[in-house]
Parts: sequence; structure tokens; C-alpha cells
Amino acid sequence: MSKIVFSDYYMTEEASLKGYTVANVSFGINYKDTGMLIELEREIDNVTLGVDILYDPDSEE
Repeated sequence: MSKIVFSDYYMTEEASLKGYTVANVSFGINYKDTGMLIELEREIDNVTLGVDILYDPDSEE
């Protein structure tokens, strides 16, 4: 299984996220409580695929 890491949101094409639904949103995930984690899910042939989108405005990477 491959893991793809995007360094910024502009690298993600909108079409690749079609069909996913928001499963959970968590706020305050970094030390300044300004980050956000969005968990997306999609079911294909009885298999659930998950995508995590991490937004950390204080990250220097």
C-alpha cells in the first residue's frame, strides 16, 4: 500500500476527493490549538477507504 503526502492543499486535485464524506473533524490538534484534522471516508466494494487532511497553519514544513 502506498502513502502519498501532500505538503500543501493546492497539490490536491478536487476531483480526487469526489465520493468521500466527512467522518470526523478535530480542532486544536497542535500546540497552539490552531490546527484542524479532517477525516474523510469512502466505501468501495465493502472496503472503507480513509483520507486524513491535516491543516496546521503554524507548520514550517
